[in-house]
Amino acid sequence: MKTYARFLAVLLAPVLALPLHAAPSESRDIDDIQQVIAQFQQAIKGRNSDAMLGLFVDGNAPLLASASEKTLATVRAKKADAAKILPSTSAKFAMQIGKAATSDEERFSNIKIDADDAVAAVSFDFTFLSEQKPMNEGKEAWLLVNTERGWKISSIVYSMNFPSKG
Repeated sequence: MKTYARFLAVLLAPVLALPLHAAPSESRDIDDIQQVIAQFQQAIKGRNSDAMLGLFVDGNAPLLASASEKTLATVRAKKADAAKILPSTSAKFAMQIGKAATSDEERFSNIKIDADDAVAAVSFDFTFLSEQKPMNEGKEAWLLVNTERGWKISSIVYSMNFPSKG
């Protein structure tokens, strides 16, 4: 029995010696994902459609906006058949960023990143500003994949909440 216990101790010692914190690769992945977030914000501010599109897996990555009930009512007061869900693609979004005639910025807070070395989910509160004025705010969520070219956004969903005037 002592021989078996020694065998188990020798076998399990390396496993028990492993650190109980995030592995270095996971920490590096979080850092790399934070860089994608910063590059996204920089592409909006710089009106750089090529940089924006380069953050996505391809030009067909979906973006979905979901209007809050209050925002939908405001929009439908002007256009009765306005849709609640607005689908788009990363290529269309990047093109809009590049053609923006205004000074735009997206600010993030309460950023949460859940990742392993292959996939990640990022969520945060956001405020989209145009000419320093809030135009939309709410929740935003991204799914990312770790490709051979680094972390890329595979989809984005966000809420549409027009800020109250006044």
